[in-house]
Amino acid sequence: MSLALQAAQAMAALAHKDQKYGEHPYTKHLADVVGVLKRFRVTDEDILTAGWLHDIVEDTPTTLNHIEIMFGRRVSDLVHRVTNEAGVNRKARHELTYPKIKASDDAITLKLADRIANTEESISTKADILKMYQKEYPGFRKELYKPGSHDSMWRHLDFLMSHEPEPFERSGAW
Repeated sequence: MSLALQAAQAMAALAHKDQKYGEHPYTKHLADVVGVLKRFRVTDEDILTAGWLHDIVEDTPTTLNHIEIMFGRRVSDLVHRVTNEAGVNRKARHELTYPKIKASDDAITLKLADRIANTEESISTKADILKMYQKEYPGFRKELYKPGSHDSMWRHLDFLMSHEPEPFERSGAW
């Protein structure tokens, strides 16, 4: 692992140290996102670095200026593009955030990896959040899909979104 990736991993671990991702330290999610990027053969160090840092501005006191000083303008720009804008609810935040993601193929790559990691985790843990992702998926796809771009990631996410929750999840009862 390069020094930049090691530094990003260490910075993320420190910044997110008290946060949880389900039952796990938050760094599990960040490692999952980087793992998805690597699974889809992303080798660009800036994108992988941004994978470690993609939630840091949204969830911690760390600023984009800190990211730019430590990792450069491109990493800072990627983190900025996937950081949710302020809004009254999740839908409003997405409406404000998706245009800045869509303007960068690398940001789309990063956002797809984030959504794949979250969806895979929700399927493996049988979390109710899968239903939310499935409900918002048509809008997500409509806003970020570009024909001929990121096809393997979109195919995988399409497959994940077709997952049927377990019967007890739908009813909320065993």
